[in-house]
Amino acid sequence: MVKKARWYFNTGLHHNNPVLVEDVMSQLQWPAAHRWSQPQMIERFRHRNFDEEFFRYHDGWIHREQDDDGNPAMETLGEYLSSNQSGQGIFIFVSEEGRRTGDWEAATLDSIRSDFLPHPNFAYPPADRQAMLNVDAIGSSHGFHFHNPVWQVQVEGYKMWYLMPPDWPADSPSHPFGAAPLGADGKPFLHPNACAMLKQVEPPPHAFSCMVAPGEMVLLPHGWWHATCGLSNYTASVGGWMAEQH
Repeated sequence: MVKKARWYFNTGLHHNNPVLVEDVMSQLQWPAAHRWSQPQMIERFRHRNFDEEFFRYHDGWIHREQDDDGNPAMETLGEYLSSNQSGQGIFIFVSEEGRRTGDWEAATLDSIRSDFLPHPNFAYPPADRQAMLNVDAIGSSHGFHFHNPVWQVQVEGYKMWYLMPPDWPADSPSHPFGAAPLGADGKPFLHPNACAMLKQVEPPPHAFSCMVAPGEMVLLPHGWWHATCGLSNYTASVGGWMAEQH
């Protein structure tokens, strides 16, 4: 990995602070920089259907939309980007889970994996299957949640991130998966679409925001609350879980 990013990792994440690294794709010479435009990705995924997913609190965070027959709703990338569902918080998210990775997830990421190589040296190697792909349209969002440390590079479009420290209280600390953070009034902050914080509602106290541009990488330590909002008609980012550091 480039020295600049490695320095940020050592000085930032080791002190449990999120950091933003600039100019990552050009330094790593990722093919994604010139292969992930909206028309190119629509063409590459023209025969692949993706789950329509959305964010909801209290029974897990990420859920699958269902069609009229109760089956998972699926559509191609082109259908998603032309259907204007992002205002309803619908997004496309593909995540690997190591040995538990499903065949569909593995095949989807294998079809584009060479576009985001090499990985940062603090990431799992590609063979470990710990990558994730995020595609959003304008207004689609993940609400506040937290998990193990991740890295994510913004390839196309702009995305707003909202961040809060890991010790910020939740409304159900005994069942954290699916919990909501508490707002200034001590009540749960139950806004599943973080784009509401742009104009409609005040973020929780001590939350701070950061707009991430193409080529920039977010390094997020363990347990940090975070929420995102797609600011462009098409955004694509890729990253994965961070390997344990010794």
